Amino acid sequence: MERLACNRSGNASRGGSPIYALTVMRLSGSVADQVLKYFDAYVKAGRSDVADPVLLTQIYE
Repeated sequence: MERLACNRSGNASRGGSPIYALTVMRLSGSVADQVLKYFDAYVKAGRSDVADPVLLTQIYE
């Protein structure tokens, strides 16, 4: 997990930038969630040269 600052443009009257955590999860056959398994198989079935898909999650504080 990585904590990053989000730069907000256009509204200088607001205070500091919001902070968010970014999580990157590589989807593979070991994922327990059925929807993520389906998405993984769907992406891989479309092209033989594609890399494993990843799931990016941003959580804002």
